Amino acid sequence: MAPVLSRVTVLIPAYNASHLVGDAIRSALSQTYQDLEILVVDDGSTDDTADQARSFGSPVQALSVSHGGLASARNHGMRAASGELIVFLDADDVLEESLVARAVGFLERHPEVAFVFCNVSVFYDDQIQVPMCIPPAAFGGQMEPVLHNPLVEVLGVGYPISSSGLCARRHALREAGFFDEALWGAEDFEYWSRLYLRSPIGYLAQPLTRLRRHEANMTLQAARMIHSMAASREKVIANCIKNGRPDLVDTVRRLARRHMLGAARDVLMGSEAVQARRLLWRYRRELFGLRWLILAAVSMFPTPALRAVTRLKSWYSAYGL
Repeated sequence: MAPVLSRVTVLIPAYNASHLVGDAIRSALSQTYQDLEILVVDDGSTDDTADQARSFGSPVQALSVSHGGLASARNHGMRAASGELIVFLDADDVLEESLVARAVGFLERHPEVAFVFCNVSVFYDDQIQVPMCIPPAAFGGQMEPVLHNPLVEVLGVGYPISSSGLCARRHALREAGFFDEALWGAEDFEYWSRLYLRSPIGYLAQPLTRLRRHEANMTLQAARMIHSMAASREKVIANCIKNGRPDLVDTVRRLARRHMLGAARDVLMGSEAVQARRLLWRYRRELFGLRWLILAAVSMFPTPALRAVTRLKSWYSAYGL
């Protein structure tokens, strides 16, 4: 009989999220699963994020640390967590009320699985924009499959593994170590590879997490993401080789290339043509191809013309970007 799991920690890292973190906490408090620890790690916020978390009283623990970034905040939370399982939740996202119960049930049925992630929906200003990020027909239409090769089966075909809503076994996290704090972004791409390259993972097809999308500071974030993805890519490649999977190196390179080109496109969408040109040139050897050429050509537009182009929604589909 599979072991019965009990205590679950919902780990919420938060930085200057006072206007959002309450929604995340309320979604954790509304879970149908009862044996919960809710831990908010305030990452040195300059607003009242910590006070907002503490206002919920004893059901929520608030831990304040010096600002070190998302990876650092998650690491502090992992060290402080008491649960046998840890559910990760970013401060701007929310969980559906059955997420924890469904994740615990899956892990009880599949003791070989290191973690289980779920399908997600995307919303902005409380309006659902994308009902599901992974189509129902994925993975042969199975609702709760065990996946043995996620780099190919999930990420390699363009599906996401969202950290928000992901439920991992504490002992698997302990064996994997901690998030790489040198990575500003794409740290989850590197970290989860340490787990799924050694153990199978699970998937819940029902969208049990809602991801909030922001447009503020999109250009800055996209530019930084290109550098972070390049650094994370090399670490994931090293993880593949370390775990005896050199056959996956090309898949990792293709995946990183797709995300880096997408980030370069987002820089352009922010009308930052000069910055986009610099980024495209810097990574030209890794990114060169038709999409690179199109982006490079568009980056030569004068700023007023570029802004006009960004208003044409059909521009995305016309060039396959």
